[in-house]
Amino acid sequence: MLQTRRVADYVVSEAGPLEAARLLRKNEIYKSKVSAAQEKGDAANDADVEYLQALSIWAQVTACVTPDISVDDWMRTPLTTITGLRSAAEILNPSWFIVASQQQEKKTKPRHKKSMPA
Repeated sequence: MLQTRRVADYVVSEAGPLEAARLLRKNEIYKSKVSAAQEKGDAANDADVEYLQALSIWAQVTACVTPDISVDDWMRTPLTTITGLRSAAEILNPSWFIVASQQQEKKTKPRHKKSMPA
């Protein structure tokens, strides 16, 4: 049985197959918004950057939250609630929040071989 935590009016759950599928779908939504901002090129402004920063953890957090939180609802959610949701989501699904540099660090960490006595 998947673990859950209640935060305000939401339930955050440990990821199962449905939550993983939601994460993929929500990541695609986020990527499309990034692409739209990139297409603006020099016409992109501070508001575009701030919007994307505000959405940077939306997919990871909301993929495991019920009821669902749309992009528009996310932008209207109090920061205290978002902080609670993120904390619960990170505790229940830590692999969803690994920073790319941490993943690279794990891959490139040198392995120490035990020396064999002569």
